[in-house]
Amino acid sequence: MQCIPIRDLKNTAAISEMCKKSATPIFVTKNGYNDMVIMSAEVYDRIRIVSVYEKLMEAEAESSCMLFRHSHRKCGEPWPSH
Repeated sequence: MQCIPIRDLKNTAAISEMCKKSATPIFVTKNGYNDMVIMSAEVYDRIRIVSVYEKLMEAEAESSCMLFRHSHRKCGEPWPSH
C-alpha cells in the first residue's frame, strides 16, 4: 500500500506519473490519517470491471438458487430425464 502526504499533491506532474506507474490506488494522508485515495484511470477501470463481474456472479448464484426452489427438488438432485 502506497501512501503520500497531502502536501505532495502540489506537484501534479509527479503525482500523475506515480499513479500511472502504480497498479493499485494510492492513499493520501492528512495529519497522519487516510484522507482520500487517488489512482490512474486504468486502475479505476480495472476495479470497476471486477466489481461488475462480482455482481454478475452474485446474481447468477441467486438465480440458480431460485431455479432449485421452483423445481421442487433438493440442491444436488439431478434433473429428471425425459
